Amino acid sequence: MTGYYYNIENNNVRVHNDNEYVMLPKSLFDFSKTVQSNGAIYRSLSHLEGYSTLFNASKNSNIIFRIFPQLSQSDIDKLNYFGSYGDRFKWLKNNKYELRFIKLNSDIFTSNLELIDSGMPKIVSEMVLCKTFSGKNKISDISIDLTENNPCNYEIDLNPNFYEYKIKRLLVDAALGMKAGKLWTGNFNATGGYIAVKQDGDLLCYHIYNWNDFQTYLFNHTKIDSPDSSPNRCDFGRILTADEVCEKEGTFIKINFQIRFIS
Repeated sequence: MTGYYYNIENNNVRVHNDNEYVMLPKSLFDFSKTVQSNGAIYRSLSHLEGYSTLFNASKNSNIIFRIFPQLSQSDIDKLNYFGSYGDRFKWLKNNKYELRFIKLNSDIFTSNLELIDSGMPKIVSEMVLCKTFSGKNKISDISIDLTENNPCNYEIDLNPNFYEYKIKRLLVDAALGMKAGKLWTGNFNATGGYIAVKQDGDLLCYHIYNWNDFQTYLFNHTKIDSPDSSPNRCDFGRILTADEVCEKEGTFIKINFQIRFIS
């Protein structure tokens, strides 16, 4: 947060402004974790060795889409022979195929998103589609795109802030504890706030009570990322049959959801 400074004192870092301070261990600069000071818990994250993820990818964070029209078996075999999922998406786009959101890969991830907002699974699916087919990856740019196209049919003329507001809620919950594979109750695992160490060594400190500053920072400094698609990691990007996703008919593809910080 603007107006906060830090000093190294022995094995601690003093984060302060004119009115308050917290003492935190120097070790928080080395990796992501939660630390406690003065009875409050802070989530800390270091970008010193590259930009960290805000929301980690896993097989649980895969999103299942149905491909329209249905692909023939020969097209499935041909596409799955391609070397990368990016080539598959390019082929589908060039040949005028459409992807429609069906469900999330994980019931827990579905529940977690619906706890934030009943329409959040649909919004997240539209975010990854925007990134996949438009090439946009900044969260703020994707929010603008969703507002313009309004896939959820909100009353945008009355209030144009639907998507930005809901996406900010998602980012805050992800920053303070929500994951794809663990049931989310809405209880933040950081009661004090959030500390980020920038690549130049500068420190950002956001307290929970600076809610607007905190969510705006997340909104302007994150992007949709593309993690490892291999079967032993996130396992997405292949063309799938109905049996492989427990559906009755159709052809499908999984796209993963991951959020990473940017400058």
